[in-house]
Amino acid sequence: NLQNLLNEEQNKQLSTINLIASENFTSKSVLEPLSSCLSNKYAEGLPGDRLYPGVEICDKIEILAINNLKKLFKLSDEWIINVQPLSGAPANLEMLISLVDIGSTIMMLTHNHGGHMSHGDKGSLIQKIYKVEEYYLSSEGLLDYDDIENQIVKHQPKLIFVGYSLYPRDIDYNKIKLICKAHNVHMHVDMAHIAGFIAAGLLNSPFEHADSVTTTTHKTMRGPRSGVIFSKKSCFHGVFPGIQAGPHMATIASVAQMAFECMQTQFVEYAKQTILNAKNAALIFQQNGLKVQTGGTDCHMIILEVEEGAENLLGKNGIYVNSVHSISGNYGIRLGFACVTSLGVKQEGVVNICHLIMQALNGVDVSSKVKKFTESFQK
Repeated sequence: NLQNLLNEEQNKQLSTINLIASENFTSKSVLEPLSSCLSNKYAEGLPGDRLYPGVEICDKIEILAINNLKKLFKLSDEWIINVQPLSGAPANLEMLISLVDIGSTIMMLTHNHGGHMSHGDKGSLIQKIYKVEEYYLSSEGLLDYDDIENQIVKHQPKLIFVGYSLYPRDIDYNKIKLICKAHNVHMHVDMAHIAGFIAAGLLNSPFEHADSVTTTTHKTMRGPRSGVIFSKKSCFHGVFPGIQAGPHMATIASVAQMAFECMQTQFVEYAKQTILNAKNAALIFQQNGLKVQTGGTDCHMIILEVEEGAENLLGKNGIYVNSVHSISGNYGIRLGFACVTSLGVKQEGVVNICHLIMQALNGVDVSSKVKKFTESFQK
């Protein structure tokens, strides 16, 4: 029975501690358009230039989503926005094939250091149709701007991917832009993990420096599962007719509502609390002898070096994290605090979560304590 499975999933989400950095909870107002009558509509093309009649309201909804995003990120009219990508990986591919000739050289942060697989990691379509070179973090796990320039000089890419899935520190976009400008390289920023904090004015904005930007909407912006492309020149033929046909209008309506909610004071307070929770967690772990990559965080995520198997051990206790490679090459786990902050967790809750994690890592069964801790999530 499908409804039973949906109820089971909802109960699971509210009775476990979710520290998956790429997940979050949406509001009811963001969820509602996803099951609306817009699922009935087919609207190939762009507002004012569709292949089907009867889409005048769809045009208005898509324009509303675009305008809300433009207001949210305080963008000038030089920025053009496409809200049709289905998620972040298609957005990156669609942007790339619109801007860079297939077969050209591009550059990404190596996957083991935090570059996203959709930037051209082995096995991705981008890796199959472009020549992908890599740059690397320093031994401290920080961006090495000198290495970025050295690799650009060596490989002469047409485009560089900036923005990462495993990097807890803020980014100096101006430094990278100066390097790109000196070597005639297109600077593309994938801000998927930190878009919410950029929108809230808590992290550096890439829009002052980047040539193009992509993002997902479901991580720190608490939206539906979708993607967005921002560009200073029209580069959307990679979306339609390149990769996609009819846009998902129900999702686009949900993105419009998400962007509206992100402009509210409550969202800024949420974003501040999320970062504070992650910073406090990093400090607690360090005080208890655990190694935190880069010594802390500027966003929602932290990276811990732990014994191999920690992901499974914590999962058995109802605490969800994902395993990663640390900068030293050792086993690590990535913890994100966006989900639990959406459920109301603050300082006291962070202390409890950290101690539950440390107990579980020491072999203690804390599953009943996790259940008790999450009772507040049900309210």
